[in-house]
Amino acid sequence: MLALAVDIGIARMGYGLVLPAIRGDIAGTYAAFGFVATLHFAGYLLGSLAAPVVLRRDPTARTTVAWSHALVAATLVASAYASSLPQLAAVRAIMGVACGVGIAAVVTGALERVPATARAGVSGRVWAGSAVGLLLSAPVTPWLLGGAGRWRLATLIAAVLSAVVAAGLAAAFSAPVAARDAAAAPETPFRLRDLLDARRYLLLTIAYVGFGAAYTAYSTFIVAALRTLDLSTVQVALVWSAFGIAAFAGGMYVGTLVAGRLRLFAFALALGVAALGSLLGALPSVAAAIAGALGVGLGLAASPAIASALARSRSSAATGAAAFVAVTTIMSLGQIAGPLAAGAAADRFGAAIVPLVTFAMYAGAALVALLDGWVQQREAVRT
Repeated sequence: MLALAVDIGIARMGYGLVLPAIRGDIAGTYAAFGFVATLHFAGYLLGSLAAPVVLRRDPTARTTVAWSHALVAATLVASAYASSLPQLAAVRAIMGVACGVGIAAVVTGALERVPATARAGVSGRVWAGSAVGLLLSAPVTPWLLGGAGRWRLATLIAAVLSAVVAAGLAAAFSAPVAARDAAAAPETPFRLRDLLDARRYLLLTIAYVGFGAAYTAYSTFIVAALRTLDLSTVQVALVWSAFGIAAFAGGMYVGTLVAGRLRLFAFALALGVAALGSLLGALPSVAAAIAGALGVGLGLAASPAIASALARSRSSAATGAAAFVAVTTIMSLGQIAGPLAAGAAADRFGAAIVPLVTFAMYAGAALVALLDGWVQQREAVRT
């Protein structure tokens, strides 16, 4: 949970929180800073692709989780001292690689250490870490945005936290991987061609791509959008807190949702709530911004938790990491496109357009996830 607090809640979405402050130090358009975010996600894509190779050499994932988060700490230090846009872009790209390897190792390593019946709940609690990062940063938002250069000190503090996480992961992952039950029901191995099969991974992956584009667009530019509405730094902090609280709640309770009668449509529900939140965020009021952040937040940790659990449930133990990495890698294409599209829209129409852009992305993803649930329900009836 703390690993994802650093990787996503601070290193990734914290960039959007301090973006107005960074622009005060380093000149650039919204599109240019969106490109910096895109490079981070491109690095994440490369890291995700490298993760299966790395984990084959480190089957317990202990060394991988520790060293990847040590690298995150080092790149956070480097970004705190960046003095130009190219420097910031290069460092955040490397940071993305480290996060890609680290997230894959943490999530797959955790899921393989618990029984199959507990995976959805554990996945939710792990992904709830992204909300922990938001909650840690929310109280200091007025201070962060209230003075020049303060984002640099905050980034150094985040680097210290990442170093602590690296040491903690080395200890936590000394726990052995659970032994397999030879009498357990046979599992279907994941194969790359399954990504093109609507009955297996195609629709799930498309919906996940939409999620990746939507949440990165929202988290990168929502604070900039709120600032155009003349919200104070305290009001922005309230919105960011609501975002984090809802994300934590969504992650912690997603296991109950997946275990219930709506399990086949849980992904569509999480994306649909986020779409509604994005639409509310387009209204010019503090109350609407907070309500919108609650909706988007509920889907923030819940969506990847559900997608991770679904990817594992449709694969065998031996191919579980490959399935997770495959859908996550393709989802990264959405993460790359999201900030680019939102940044270009913000430059052309103003930052206030961002909530509407994310609504369109979330709504499209929700419809595809709904179709995936219907297909899975039909397949279950056939078998």
